[in-house]
Amino acid sequence: GLFAEGLLQYATGKTIGFTNTPTDFIETTEQWRKIGYGFSLGQKWVSRNGFVIEISAGGGRYFATENQEIAPEGFFRGGVSFGYRF
Repeated sequence: GLFAEGLLQYATGKTIGFTNTPTDFIETTEQWRKIGYGFSLGQKWVSRNGFVIEISAGGGRYFATENQEIAPEGFFRGGVSFGYRF
């Protein structure tokens, strides 16, 4: 059947940049951490034999946290799952 879900996500990463000086390029690395919220929608099918296929897609937005200018503003969540229900 059709489903909807809410989600929370914690993410961390590094942004690598370059500063141009008159004599050289200097590589800079900055860390960022964010917490975000969002939702996704999906569909699940279960066969008579117990095989399950699930498809979902959604996304969300991060809260303003440290290093706001270098980190992404949002995220995508999606996937396809195959399984067996027993």
